[in-house]
Formats: sequence, C-alpha cells, structure tokens
Amino acid sequence: MVAWSEDSVAVNVVPSSGRSPAQSIGRIRLFELSNCLDYSSRVAVVQRGVISMDCADSRSLAEFWTAMLGGEVMFTNGPNVVIRSDWVWLCMMQVDDYRSPTWPENEVPKQIHLDLAVDQLESSVTEALRLGARQARTQPNPDQWRVMLDPAGHPFCLTTLVPAEVR
Repeated sequence: MVAWSEDSVAVNVVPSSGRSPAQSIGRIRLFELSNCLDYSSRVAVVQRGVISMDCADSRSLAEFWTAMLGGEVMFTNGPNVVIRSDWVWLCMMQVDDYRSPTWPENEVPKQIHLDLAVDQLESSVTEALRLGARQARTQPNPDQWRVMLDPAGHPFCLTTLVPAEVR
C-alpha cells in the first residue's frame, strides 16, 4: 500500500506559461517512503542492457555516437552495429523505410531521447555539430539545455542541469 502525506514542501518553480508558480503547480503531495515495499534484498532481473536506435544507416550513426560519447564499436551483426562508452551501450539497428522523428511535431514520434550531461554547453554544442548533429528548430530552454538531432534525426539534449554527483 502506498500512503500519501499532506505535509507541505517548498518548491522553486519557474513556470513557462507566465502564470504564478501557485497556479502552475496545484497541490503538492509528499510520497511517504516508509510505507514503500523494501526492494533492498531483491536480485535484479536485468543486470545490463543495450539501448537500440532504429536508423537508415547503422554504420554512419554508430560513427556519430562513438565520437559523441567517446566510445568504441564492439561488434556488428549483419546491418546492426553495437557501440560501448564508459556508461552506456547503444545498438544502431538498420531498418527498411526508416523515417526520422519529426519532433516537436508528432507526425513521426521520437523513438528515443537521451539527456547528456555536459560541463560547457556552447562548446559541447559546437562539437556535436562538428560530428554531424543539428540543432532542433525548437529550443525550450537554450541557456540550460540544447535540443540536438543526431544524423538519423533522433532528438537528444545536451544539458548542464544534470547534478554533479550523477556525472
């Protein structure tokens, strides 16, 4: 059973709508962690995984992500290419009739979205562009994150908002 507490909490909110924070948030509830199930002694079903990305040209997309993440190609399997970086494995899966996402429009929904922590936003954007990315037309908060598109059209963000302890 999950219990909710009526305790109050202070939250810094900068609403994008122009309304006051109180109008944007509504009612906030704190999750009572003491009533959660204890998962500390359970064994994970999955220990590792690979994020797969559909694309039209797996080799060129693998080259882009290998350079972007500082990784290496681990193996190929027919038209598919798997790369590894220090923190993630990606598989570029070549599919017939691939269509790039049309974000922010939803004609072709995005299939994946990576938020990548960077220390210097502008220099990271410059390097991503040099490697073959493009900036998306829509930039919701360009001072703190930049929406980019990889060569296959998958949106990803470069951001300084990821806490230092996660980086």
